[in-house]
Amino acid sequence: MCGYVRRHIPNKNLNQFMELLGQTDLFPDEGGEELQHFSPAFGKEPNRTIDIIIREGDRLRRVDATWWFDCAEKEGRLVVGERTTFNARNLDSPYWKTAIRSRRAIIVGTGLGESKIIDGKKHQYLMPSASPSLIGAVYRKFPGGQYSCALITRDSHPRFDQYHDKAFPLFLPYDSPLLKLWL
Repeated sequence: MCGYVRRHIPNKNLNQFMELLGQTDLFPDEGGEELQHFSPAFGKEPNRTIDIIIREGDRLRRVDATWWFDCAEKEGRLVVGERTTFNARNLDSPYWKTAIRSRRAIIVGTGLGESKIIDGKKHQYLMPSASPSLIGAVYRKFPGGQYSCALITRDSHPRFDQYHDKAFPLFLPYDSPLLKLWL
């Protein structure tokens, strides 16, 4: 499970990194190094968004998506649903079937937040990375042009069990052909 993503890297460097995908204009190059925090839409707050990279037609786009897949559009606004869907885990479920086949996205982060209950107390961990991590996600697009998404998680990795032993994000490799195929 993943409930926090951090990105702390200059947009200029992000655009250079995006050369992996063959497009280097996804992040506004306005200088500076901005620390960004992304958290799921707990409390039914649709404005809790995360940047995702998607392919629409022959171009890549960076869009803000509500980090909660189960949303509906009502009167031009997104409403967060009841089902807990900030992470997509059981990808064989009919619920995720269409998205995993045709609406895949990439999240770029430089840190992950995980938590684990130990002796009845919640412990939180930040795992920073020296270079950007690419995390698989699925998304929905709504008629009004808004998006929602879920970060994909897989089985826990023994190396990270000390931080969270139920699931862990799907990391994508720095492999240009595979990333293009993913999108």
